[in-house]
Amino acid sequence: MNRYKSRETVFCLLFEFGFDESADPETLLANAEECREFERNEYIAAVFFGVCSNLAEIDSKIEKYSKGWSKDRISGVSLAAMRLSIYEIEHVRSIPDSVSINEAIELVRNYDGESAVPFVNGILNAVMKEKPADGSSEN
Repeated sequence: MNRYKSRETVFCLLFEFGFDESADPETLLANAEECREFERNEYIAAVFFGVCSNLAEIDSKIEKYSKGWSKDRISGVSLAAMRLSIYEIEHVRSIPDSVSINEAIELVRNYDGESAVPFVNGILNAVMKEKPADGSSEN
């Protein structure tokens, strides 16, 4: 499975997780593998579990830059795409930040619509700009 399809799979898993964030991520992933017949790879597992483990930190960044919008007002699609991209920006060194943002924008464009693109793009660019110049995360 190529990186885009793997990213789309994680995006779908995060969208599902958004409906019940108290759900066990391992169970959700196992059920999705069985029902959708995709094969888990290192990227899918690492990023999905990474986002779930860092959800509070990721969501605080989204809320910080979504001026006037609470997380509850953001569509589940846009939220899943931003969570994925922010995790990649902060924790996946092998993916350039611009690639992560562009892929998230493409997911939003395909699943949420063109009107959500500027909002998501603005938040992701703000997160990218706050990242230390040496590429290390704040953690």
